Amino acid sequence: MRVYILSLFLLLGTLCSLHAQEGIKIGLRLSPISSFANITDEEGNQFLGLNRSSRPGFSYGLTANYGFTDNYGLYTGIHIVNKRFERNQDINLTNETVNASQVVRVSSIEIPAAIKLRSNEITTGLYIVGIFGLAFEFNTGYKNEFTGLNPINPTGDASGVNRNSDNIRRLTTSFIFGPAVDYETDFGMFNLGIIYHQMLSNINKLDSYGNSETIKIHYLAFDLGYFF
Repeated sequence: MRVYILSLFLLLGTLCSLHAQEGIKIGLRLSPISSFANITDEEGNQFLGLNRSSRPGFSYGLTANYGFTDNYGLYTGIHIVNKRFERNQDINLTNETVNASQVVRVSSIEIPAAIKLRSNEITTGLYIVGIFGLAFEFNTGYKNEFTGLNPINPTGDASGVNRNSDNIRRLTTSFIFGPAVDYETDFGMFNLGIIYHQMLSNINKLDSYGNSETIKIHYLAFDLGYFF
């Protein structure tokens, strides 16, 4: 949490120093998200009997838009993201088959670097927007609630919580894209968007149940933003 707060204050200071420049808009962002994981083996094949479920999460932070022209700009900022997913599968042991379940949460600091395309004014104050580019993620927290079988040590406790962040990679990258609308008023600009985040790199460093796995956590964000 202290890392999150420090990062927000550092970016706030930087953005405030730029706020006076023409074309810079600084805003606040709050986004309910729905995240899910794509889990494959080292060769990209799906595991038989593995069921995955999406889980709700949230994202919030500071956002900045820099307009190169009236129709093209840079979309960036710093966002705190909490992604969650659930996995369930039957694991064959020597004498029995065990149903193993995990609920995983990954927290990260995300910095988007994307292009923002903006239409001409549709009606008074209303603009159609498209966003596409990359997001760089510094993964700071990990929590795995498991039941049925310990993913690290099958002979250990059958249920518990693993918070060892060494099980995930610290740096990952996602491709982001989606539509949005801007609505400008006399007291600021409101933004509403649906942005998809597709993780490009493997976040996993843990071999669950003795298998080497590639895990990519994708999520859909329902962005609610206000720019000063």
